[in-house]
Amino acid sequence: MRNSSVRKIVSLILCLMLTLTIAVGCGAKEATVSDSEQATTEQGAAEKQTITLRISGGQPESAPMVEYTSNYFCDEVAKQVSENTDYEIEWMKGWAGSMVKLGEALEGIETGIVDMGIVVIPLEPAKLKIWNMFYYMPFASYDSTVGGPIVMDMIEKYPALTEVFDDYNSMFIGLAHSEPYGLFSSYEITSVKDLDGKKVGAAGANLTWVEGSGAATVQSPLPEMYTSIQTGVYQVGIQPASMAINVQAHEVAPFIVDGFSSIPCDLLVMNKDSFASLPAEVQDIIVAVGKSYTATEPQYVMDSYAACRARAIEEGATVHSLTQDEKVEWANAIPNSVGVIIAELEEMGYPAAEMADYYYSELEKVGVSQARKWEY
Repeated sequence: MRNSSVRKIVSLILCLMLTLTIAVGCGAKEATVSDSEQATTEQGAAEKQTITLRISGGQPESAPMVEYTSNYFCDEVAKQVSENTDYEIEWMKGWAGSMVKLGEALEGIETGIVDMGIVVIPLEPAKLKIWNMFYYMPFASYDSTVGGPIVMDMIEKYPALTEVFDDYNSMFIGLAHSEPYGLFSSYEITSVKDLDGKKVGAAGANLTWVEGSGAATVQSPLPEMYTSIQTGVYQVGIQPASMAINVQAHEVAPFIVDGFSSIPCDLLVMNKDSFASLPAEVQDIIVAVGKSYTATEPQYVMDSYAACRARAIEEGATVHSLTQDEKVEWANAIPNSVGVIIAELEEMGYPAAEMADYYYSELEKVGVSQARKWEY
């Protein structure tokens, strides 16, 4: 009897030991599988090839289009490439002229100094004359969320807008609209007549907005605006309003005239050789994100403008928003700038008159009344 009890106890102990051994073995096996899977994942991540792309522009980092290019386009491309390909994108960003200076981006892209960059349209009046057409239309579309989709349609409808980059070893990736342009002055302005006898500074074709007003015009980029007004080089500056406010131009020019156009202003352009060197799946992502960037940037820039405008008012600026009647008066007081640029572009072989007709008629369809019936 005693021996039988001992045998039962021994058997029970042996069963328990066997059970524990199996359990420990299973646990070890599970840990081994988990470690293997983790190692495989880490190995896969380590095998991703890094592609370095240089992107630059002359504008300051506070410019809305630079912020959106950096925080949306660059980040979204990097995210999609990492998630969907065997590659990683490393961006080398050179804003504020650290790689290519303001007005030299297209040349820098063409020669391969950078792989991609922001090209400022009015600073390329000769090479990108077809794009500069919009700068000769002072009161076309105040809101880029209205005018932007029409320009996007034009990009598809008129290949000349993108084919122009073929001459510069580059290619169109995306478009950024400016916020509404503003007229910043050291004295109060409510009418085009108030410019008579004054000096007005601006960069590019938007100086045509004040021709015939009696004002003297001065070619001047945004970085020079604050000092130029402060020292009396000119009394009035015309620039994208958010950008001017971000460089504190309203400190020396606290009177702002609001109501000019929001214009296709900056182009996201890539070197053709750099693009061709990329894997096909990375190329596809860059093109797709470029289209998304073009479609979503207008809302971003208008929201940025609203915030900047409110801040300027809080800091003491006075804003005069032009009424439709005042726009009509202004437009009829200046020369027919639209007719001039259309004639020049037509002579170069561009369907400029057809493009202008399309742009204006599409704006009319969405309720944007024009300040003048331009003849061309």
